[in-house]
Amino acid sequence: MTISDDTELDSATTRRVMALSKDVRSATLDVVKSARRSLSIYSQELDPSVYDRIEFLDAVKQLILTHKFSRIQILLVSPIDAVKGGHRLVELARRFSTFFEIRKVNPEFAKRNDSFLIADESGVVYRMDANRWEGIADTNAPRIAQKYLDIFEETWQRSEPEPEFRRLHI
Repeated sequence: MTISDDTELDSATTRRVMALSKDVRSATLDVVKSARRSLSIYSQELDPSVYDRIEFLDAVKQLILTHKFSRIQILLVSPIDAVKGGHRLVELARRFSTFFEIRKVNPEFAKRNDSFLIADESGVVYRMDANRWEGIADTNAPRIAQKYLDIFEETWQRSEPEPEFRRLHI
């Protein structure tokens, strides 16, 4: 299933095609800034060049501080490096633990090689291959966002919380 399976036609489209790392970083930042309630991230290992950047972290922090009922859910195929390696998003999640939950993807779903971020029920950043930069992003694509939220929710329900996430570093 790819993003092109469900094309939304809108005269005021906000869709962007991504080809370079800077495109992914910029689009991800725009989609996160559009969020008002939730972020759902499916990632292989929280690519630091996207998710461990100060601009991204500031946008996530702004969501948390501005919207007290916001929720950030992160599914990681391979969480060890991010959780133990000092990833700043994980540190932010530890600091604001009531807003975050990180789970390790159940092995039956770990064969997916894509990566996506969904903001609320409308914003999406999608890369078919998490090892490549090509993909699409849109701050207003509710049907596409719902498709990937359904995948996210099914995976989330069958995945386990990452116990190392809550460990405090003193």
